[in-house]
Amino acid sequence: MGDNCYAKTAWQRLESSPQIDYCPNSLVQSLGVSVTFFKKNKTQDDFYNELIRNRRGSHLFSCGYSERFDPFLLDQKPFLARVYEGLFSSLFPDKVTNILDVGCGTGLYWPVLSRYGDDISGIDSSESMIDEARRLVTAKNLNHIKPSVQNSGDIQFPDDYFDVVLCVDALHHIPRLRRAVGEFHRVLKPGGRFLAVEPNMFNPLMFLAHLIPHEERYGLVRSFAPILRRVFRPHFENIQIRYVNYVASATSEEQLQRIESIGNILVGIPFLRSVSLRQTLSMTKRVASTLSSARAG
Repeated sequence: MGDNCYAKTAWQRLESSPQIDYCPNSLVQSLGVSVTFFKKNKTQDDFYNELIRNRRGSHLFSCGYSERFDPFLLDQKPFLARVYEGLFSSLFPDKVTNILDVGCGTGLYWPVLSRYGDDISGIDSSESMIDEARRLVTAKNLNHIKPSVQNSGDIQFPDDYFDVVLCVDALHHIPRLRRAVGEFHRVLKPGGRFLAVEPNMFNPLMFLAHLIPHEERYGLVRSFAPILRRVFRPHFENIQIRYVNYVASATSEEQLQRIESIGNILVGIPFLRSVSLRQTLSMTKRVASTLSSARAG
């Protein structure tokens, strides 16, 4: 009984926290976690600013600068460009007028993404990340990409502005997810699409990789397909979730090929598909009438 009371109290604290606005009751109870388990996520900007400034190396499950955040990573590991080419070609059947890339980090995949939008705005709450992204834009002459420091819960663009809002490995880092989803809906044009790539917490390795580093732990209560559907359904429709397998920090072409071979097996077997490493989300902005009915439901 004491444990149940503790879990209930932890859930109430999580729900009332302005920093963490989505944590399902059932998962909190099953894990028996307290809000202190997530408290270091509040200092993510400090963590990533320090990582960039000091070019910090990898530590356990926390990827370092050169493995995951160097904006020129595709120059050093050209085999990773193929990963992003496959990913973006599946998400963007046609080139669009403008894209908002939320949680863009250092923009390391922009040399590939740049082909899919006439104008691209990249936003991130980490000033150091955006400084790195600006270095990339200048060095690669990606003049149609404009990085800026912004918060996903208060996006500084007009209503009905973008064709696509994109998040690559960023949703599980957003402190106030419900508010951010509302902002994604606001800045999208009627009929605009939200696209995302997220780790899949149904995969045991992914779960472990997000359990240990404190800056990744929001994923433990968000990055499950049923939860993501629930979060986005009030604002979006035609929600499609597909599974993909890649590791952005792969160290060699051979390692990437092995991961892809295993991934092809997982995706090809229906009952194993849901334990793939990652998931892609694609959905359409609800119009006013369907938005009201979704909220009522």
